[in-house]
Amino acid sequence: YQPVKIDRETLADLRPEEVYTADHRKHSKLLQVKFFRSMIPEVAIAVCGSCGNFFHQETWELEFLQNRCCPYCGSKDIDGISGKKSKSSL
Repeated sequence: YQPVKIDRETLADLRPEEVYTADHRKHSKLLQVKFFRSMIPEVAIAVCGSCGNFFHQETWELEFLQNRCCPYCGSKDIDGISGKKSKSSL
């Protein structure tokens, strides 16, 4: 697997609801913001704002309802979560 790298102009042309970000600068100034695009838009995705891990939206919601935290890092900050609905769920 080789990730596709694109330039700033191409990234700007993508629809915002298709782009997910993981900002790792809060962990170290040497790390950068990474941008991701789901290749399967029918699958809703949630991103933990604390650790930057991606989850299927349904899995994230179930885990958060059961344990009140991110299943990976344990963060209880639900405001730091970004989730995007797929086209089929709108």
